[in-house]
Amino acid sequence: MHSVAFDQMLPVFMHHPRQKAVQTQTSLIHFSGGFGISSNRIGLLLILNGIFGMFVQFIIFPPVAKRFGVLTCMKTCTVLFPVIYIVFPFTSLIESDQKQQIIGLLLIACKCCMTVFAFPCNAILLTNSSASAGTLGTLNGVATSVAEIGRTIGPTMGGLMFNVGVEAGLIVLPWWVMAAIALAAALPVLWMEDRPTPTELAPQSQEHANAVEDCEVGASRRRQ
Repeated sequence: MHSVAFDQMLPVFMHHPRQKAVQTQTSLIHFSGGFGISSNRIGLLLILNGIFGMFVQFIIFPPVAKRFGVLTCMKTCTVLFPVIYIVFPFTSLIESDQKQQIIGLLLIACKCCMTVFAFPCNAILLTNSSASAGTLGTLNGVATSVAEIGRTIGPTMGGLMFNVGVEAGLIVLPWWVMAAIALAAALPVLWMEDRPTPTELAPQSQEHANAVEDCEVGASRRRQ
């Protein structure tokens, strides 16, 4: 939900006018400006982000997931999501347009990387948690339904929070609400443990059964 809300608010935030110099900040978080860049520029930045996402998906993700494990990658992503959401709105305070867009693009690329890792890792963990092929269909159905609910609520909530934040002079509000949601979603992931799947346990069970059978055969021969 928070990932979809971020994607929905991102172009709106980047097109939102900069905070005027005459406006004074009463606190570190009391500001309401965006990037104030054109639609063409926003499109270019999003294209670059999309190209980077494809590179991560096909080149970086497979070896990294194989090296560190799916669960470790998932935990890392869930921890970094809230950090990115908390930091991102402060990029609107950077005075230089060039530095602002470069730093903003780097943060967007980091979020893209986390998304590219999180979605397949989530699917793999869901598949591995299924005890049988029969329950896998039920799990996938429930997971898809919940995900669609999040995709529906996320953009609506993000747009509403963005409007409230702009009117209140707190542009950080929608981003920090997303950070809170992402943090809440990260807690159960951090408690997860990597255990052998039923497929991995099957050969071990067969080996144990064979060993027991060999012992019984040996014992019967000695009795004879």
